[in-house]
Formats: sequence, C-alpha cells, structure tokens
Amino acid sequence: MSDAATFNYLVSVGEDHRAAADRLSTASEELAREANGTRLALMPAPVAYDVLGNVKLSLGSLNEVVRHLPFGLCRSLDDPGLEVDDQDLWTGVSRDSSCQVEIASGHLNTLAGLLDPAAAQVEAAQSALNGQGCRARCREAVV
Repeated sequence: MSDAATFNYLVSVGEDHRAAADRLSTASEELAREANGTRLALMPAPVAYDVLGNVKLSLGSLNEVVRHLPFGLCRSLDDPGLEVDDQDLWTGVSRDSSCQVEIASGHLNTLAGLLDPAAAQVEAAQSALNGQGCRARCREAVV
C-alpha cells in the first residue's frame, strides 16, 4: 500500500472512530437528561436496574478504549506512512511528540485504573436494587 493510500485509509478509519465516539457522547447526553429529571424526575428501581446494567457495560467498553489508546498512539509515532508533528496550541512552539504521547498515556492509564472501581460501584448499586419491583397504586376516583 502506498503512503498516500495508507494515509487515506487511516483518515477513513479515524472518521469511523470519531463517529462512534460522537454516538456515545449523544447517547450519554440523552441518558443524562432522562436521569437528571429534565423530562421526569422519576426512575423506578426496575428501570434504574436496567440503566445501571448498561452503565456498567459502557464503563467496561470505555475502559477497553482507554486501555488501547496508548498503544494506538505509540503505533502512530512508528508508522512509516505518517509524519507526526506536535506544537503547543497557545505558543506554537514545537514539542516532542513521543513525550506528549507518554504524558497522555499516563493520564489514560490512570483513568483506566479509575474505571474498574467505578464499574464495581455501579454493579454494587445495581445489586442493591435487584429485588425491587413496582406497580401502580389504586387511587379512589375523585368526584
């Protein structure tokens, strides 16, 4: 594959990655609006149980993304089809790309370490609700 073809392929795959991240962001925003009461400040335990299950799965998927990003970043520095440059957005001063990737990787590794306990807390909350149900209360007709 030529360098141009490799670059075009990477751009295409990058757009797929961005689109997937955009869908995740949109879904998270929609769930936040539902949960924070923007639509209705009510979430019965059976619904919350299901929501928590999906949050737990999402945290696991996010953790996988976060754990693999450093590897992908390092590979981008070594790819012969890419020329990576780096500069400070405010000053325009050139920076060492490998140093910046190392810094980002450290932060991502810290985040990955936080997502595991977060998922465990979500699972504990879900377990606390696993026996709850709900039904409509009978109300007397108001005359």
